[in-house]
Amino acid sequence: MINKKIIMFVGMVLLVVGVTYASGVVLFGGNAYESNEDKLVLDMDLSEANYDSGTKTFTDDSGEGNDGVSVNAATFTTDKYGMSTGAMSFDGSSDYVEVASNFDNTFDGLHNFSISMWYYANSLGTNKLIEKMWFHIVYRSSSGKIEVEYKGLDSAWHDALFLPCETKQWQHLVVTYNINTGWKGYIDTLLEDENTTTEEIITSAYDLYIGVEYFGWDSYWNGLISQVKIYNRSLSATEVGALYDSSKPKASGSSLNKGLIGHWELDSESYNSATDRVADKTPYSNHGVNHGATLTTDQMGQSNRAMYFDGSSDYVNLGDAVLFKTSNSGILGIFR
Repeated sequence: MINKKIIMFVGMVLLVVGVTYASGVVLFGGNAYESNEDKLVLDMDLSEANYDSGTKTFTDDSGEGNDGVSVNAATFTTDKYGMSTGAMSFDGSSDYVEVASNFDNTFDGLHNFSISMWYYANSLGTNKLIEKMWFHIVYRSSSGKIEVEYKGLDSAWHDALFLPCETKQWQHLVVTYNINTGWKGYIDTLLEDENTTTEEIITSAYDLYIGVEYFGWDSYWNGLISQVKIYNRSLSATEVGALYDSSKPKASGSSLNKGLIGHWELDSESYNSATDRVADKTPYSNHGVNHGATLTTDQMGQSNRAMYFDGSSDYVNLGDAVLFKTSNSGILGIFR
C-alpha cells in the first residue's frame, strides 16, 4: 500500500521538478509554464501560498525578481475556482501591493506590452486596479467602465480603452499594446474594445502599484485580485484565450503539461529560506517543505538553480496532497 506521505529523499540531486498525475509524466529540467522567451516580466500570484507573512512579500515567478510587497498584512479568501486563500482581499481603504520600479520603459508607448489579471469587485466607485505613474487601469463611475488611461507627451490624459466591469463576479482582464497597431482590451477572452492610437507616454521611475492610485493614496480597489502578469510583448487573441484557460486548476494542453499537478523547480526563485517552503508552480499549490537541502549549481552551471541532498538526512516533504497511483503515473528527472 502506498503511503500518502511522499517524501523526496535523494542522495545528491540536481533537479528542476514537476509531477504529473493520470497522464504519467513528471518533468525535471524546465518550467512547463512560462519562460523568458515569452518575455514575461511579472508573474505574481496574489495567494497565501505565494506570500511571506514575515516580510509581507509576494514572489515574482517570472524569473525577473520583481517581487511585490503588501503595505498591510495581506488577507486572503477563496479564488475564482474555489481554492481557499487563493486570492488577496483589498479592503477599499488602505490595501495595496507595491512592486519595485523595473518597468520604466514598459509603458512608454515605444515598446509592446500586455497586462493580465483576474479581479473581483465588491463595490465600484473610482477604483484603481494597477498604476505606473502616468499609465493606469481604473474603474470610473462616471463612465461605468474600466478605463485604460495614459498621459502623453502633450501632458494631457488620454483614454485608450473602455471595458465592461461587473460586481460580485470574477473577470479576466487582458490589455495589450502594439507599437504598430495600438490597443486591445479583453474581458474573459472577448475583445471588448480597441484603439489604433500609438504614441509615446510620459515615463517615470516610480514603482508599480496594484490596487491603489499613487497620487493622493486614494481610489483603492474594493474586492479581490489574483494572478497578475506583465509581458514585454503584445499577446495575440489566441494567446489571451490560452492564458485564460491556463489559470484553471486543472491540467491543460498536451504532452508534458497534460495531467501536471506538481512542479517544483527547487531553485532560489521558488524556495523561501525563511519559511522553508518549496513552491509548486501548478495551480494546485502543492507546496513542499524543505528539511536540510541546500541550493547549489545545476547541470547547466547556473548557481542556485538546484538543491543538494546529503544522502543521510536532507529531504523535501510534499505532504499528502500529491498521490501516485500504480497505473498511468510517472516521474522523470535529472539526477547526479
